[in-house]
Amino acid sequence: MKNIVLEYAYSYPGVTIERNVEVGQWDNGRETGTLFTGSGDSQALAHIGWDDLEKMGIWTRESDGSFYGCGNRAWYITEDEAAALIALDNERTAQIEANRPAREAAEAEYERHYQAVVKMMDDDIYPYC
Repeated sequence: MKNIVLEYAYSYPGVTIERNVEVGQWDNGRETGTLFTGSGDSQALAHIGWDDLEKMGIWTRESDGSFYGCGNRAWYITEDEAAALIALDNERTAQIEANRPAREAAEAEYERHYQAVVKMMDDDIYPYC
């Protein structure tokens, strides 16, 4: 059976699903814990946040360990949980891509207005700036 571990890192955005992780222990003399090491078989979920993990009941579970490096939490997850998170991320990616033309058109319109104001200020047509 594959180890599937979900990592949520505090210091950089996103959630990552790691498959086939190595499991070890750390001990700093005062406390011990589980340390995961990724195998490189990972999938970043750019559009998944802690609130999604909370809705799925993952966030509220006790963390199963962490990965080496900056602050993070990690949990063992099932194949079904991994599939649900990947599907949700894919759905959000598709929505973002579908909205891209409208967003780019709005940004272009804003830029046209901005450049018109800059030109008026440069030409002293807009006297209060």
